[in-house]
Amino acid sequence: MSSASINETSTQSDGTAAPICIVPSCAHPINLVLRASDGKRFAAHAELLDLYSSCFPPAECVQGIEETDLSESAEILDMLLRFMHPHPQPDITNLPRPTLEDLAEAVEKYQIYPAMQVCKNEMRRTVYDRPVEVLKYSMKHSYKDLRDEAVFYTVETPIEIVWNIMKDSNPIFFCAWTLFCHKLREKNLQGRYEQAVNAGRDQANRHVVPACSDHWRRFSDRVIDLLRGRHWKPFYVSFDLAAEHARLNLDYCHRCSHREREDSALAIWRRSLDALRREVSLDDWY
Repeated sequence: MSSASINETSTQSDGTAAPICIVPSCAHPINLVLRASDGKRFAAHAELLDLYSSCFPPAECVQGIEETDLSESAEILDMLLRFMHPHPQPDITNLPRPTLEDLAEAVEKYQIYPAMQVCKNEMRRTVYDRPVEVLKYSMKHSYKDLRDEAVFYTVETPIEIVWNIMKDSNPIFFCAWTLFCHKLREKNLQGRYEQAVNAGRDQANRHVVPACSDHWRRFSDRVIDLLRGRHWKPFYVSFDLAAEHARLNLDYCHRCSHREREDSALAIWRRSLDALRREVSLDDWY
């Protein structure tokens, strides 16, 4: 191949048309061609791959124009390259769930820094619909906060489904999940949590001033509905998330809003429930 960089009108030495950059008006020299698993070829810039990722060779090591095969599809590779440009990031909020999971894995594989937290945040948003997939992702990439949130949403999932999703990853993940679920049932954590929901509110009620009592009752009823699973699976939703959604659906005065957010009543209720969740942790086995 020629030692010159590809430009928009050039052809490669083998006569094939050179791809152009997918980002309009990009002025960086094209000195790499990346071929997706389905055969589509993409122009790339060694200096940008070196800047935004830790898994591509340093720019100074690229001699001439190199063509490389990657295992990702054209759809995924397109988004990866857009993340590695000084350009607005692609909107991934409405991606189909399997596509998002493939993108999140590719971002971790190539350590594409601008996209890692973005993908993690989007994966967190899917925890209610695809908790096992989120658990697998979070365990594989050591996102402990997301792992500890996702695992509670998986305990009612049939073991065959969990195995089918996790079998191609580290077998320790599946073993740790199995032991976690066993310990959860052994401690009757879900039954005790149901009791603690009411007991915690009774404790918190003593810290609510009379002027706020009516609103507190409506607010706490809504929190209990959420914690018991009228809208989500019981026990697994975090207390803070339930409280946040309860506020969104209620009109409240400034005084009560301040109390709900900062007062000891809410803190006491939260502590009584979070203490139970901490009795069983994946840290015991993984």
